[in-house]
Amino acid sequence: MEDIRKTLPSDVTVVPFVDTSDNILDTASSLLDTILTTFIVVMFVVMLMLGRWRAMFIIVLTIPISILSALIYLLATGDTLNIITMSSLSISIGMVVDNAIVVLENITSHVDRGSRVKQAAIFATKEVGVSIIASTLTTLAVFLPLTMISGMAGILFKPMGWMVTITLTVSMAAALTFTPVLCSLIMKQNPKKSSLQRYVDVAMGALDDVYAKALKWCVYHRKTFVLASIVLFIGTLVFIGPRLKTEFFPVQDNARITATVKLPVGTRQDITRDVALRIDKQFR
Repeated sequence: MEDIRKTLPSDVTVVPFVDTSDNILDTASSLLDTILTTFIVVMFVVMLMLGRWRAMFIIVLTIPISILSALIYLLATGDTLNIITMSSLSISIGMVVDNAIVVLENITSHVDRGSRVKQAAIFATKEVGVSIIASTLTTLAVFLPLTMISGMAGILFKPMGWMVTITLTVSMAAALTFTPVLCSLIMKQNPKKSSLQRYVDVAMGALDDVYAKALKWCVYHRKTFVLASIVLFIGTLVFIGPRLKTEFFPVQDNARITATVKLPVGTRQDITRDVALRIDKQFR
């Protein structure tokens, strides 16, 4: 704006008429808060479930490594940090730790059963390696096609597809290499558990018992369970699917109100101005 003003005659002034920057900055700030909140919640959940601060440290290190790969992609392609790419980062943070948690939990189980830490890191990673690769590929099968969309949808979702694909691929590689190496270096053989962790273990044991009973019922009533699942699926498609509304973009609250006011033909300019100011004052 300042560069344009320098090229204009002295009797011409440029003033902002509509400023949407506040809404854009608020949205970006909200997404940044979401990313930070997700990061903190992931740390808390890992600490609560595994009960080891060293395990939390290992998992937390996986997040910046994966996010760094997404930022490298943005720098290489010339894309910017915008609403779509920041939303992709928010989605990715919760997903990139999945593989590392699976590896870490299996290593922890081996250590609790008496295995040495280095041996547990090797054998536990081998046990779940194929499963991690398969689960990552199934997730990529959802996001990778977004990179092939053309048109308006391609402009919106292509960066999201690439960023999620890259971060998940890097997180898979980190889970199979970086996580077991860190486990072998910093995990202890028999760490002491806090009193809070004992309560968590009791709660998880009760949850395992409930799950075991439910799984046992499903196994012994296979036909009933499969038939009920099919009926539920078809019923959802038939009764709920047709009632869902569709639109190109959802309605957004951008903190703006647009009004069209029609006055009689020939109304003086000062009267029109006073009416507009009075309406603006009422809304404010």
